[in-house]
Amino acid sequence: MSKIDYQALRDVAVKAGEDKWQAKKINGDFFVIRQGSYTRQHGYTSYQPIAEIDCKPVRDFVARANPATVLALLDELEAAKQHIAELESRIVTAAAADVLAERQRQVTVEGWTPERDDEYTDGELPRAASCYALMAWREECLSDGEYTASQKAIPYYWPWDPAWWKPIDPRCDLVKAGALILAEIERIDRAAGIRTKGE
Repeated sequence: MSKIDYQALRDVAVKAGEDKWQAKKINGDFFVIRQGSYTRQHGYTSYQPIAEIDCKPVRDFVARANPATVLALLDELEAAKQHIAELESRIVTAAAADVLAERQRQVTVEGWTPERDDEYTDGELPRAASCYALMAWREECLSDGEYTASQKAIPYYWPWDPAWWKPIDPRCDLVKAGALILAEIERIDRAAGIRTKGE
């Protein structure tokens, strides 16, 4: 299939007048004329012909494939391409998807609801996030990917009960840190009255 030169098609449609056409039988002959140009007054007929085509299917096609229709189709195509490009730019990476999933898990499984997060106004959420981020940075893991017992020691600035300190491995801990940072940003937005999409 040959590639269509959309710009060239747009250029010739504009030069053709950007108007609509219609099929019309006039005095026994079959024409494609500019839509709305046919008038009959005092026994005289006037119209702006585009083409004389005897084959009805071809005539009907040519009438419908007019400059206005072509330009409308090109506009729709361009809008669709822009929409696809916007959607592609929003593709979420596996890492981002994992952070969002962890944030959802914290809410639904652990009970860290937005209302509960709103109570943490002394930096608890970013402190907890930094604990997990620094834990991942140390990266002195055993061969099976688990942290050594000494690494699992609770950081002195961990804001909550020791039971909530649950390091796993560098990537998982960074995902937890990302989710906690997201929770803090959401808390700040709620405090500022910034609404999220869908609210």
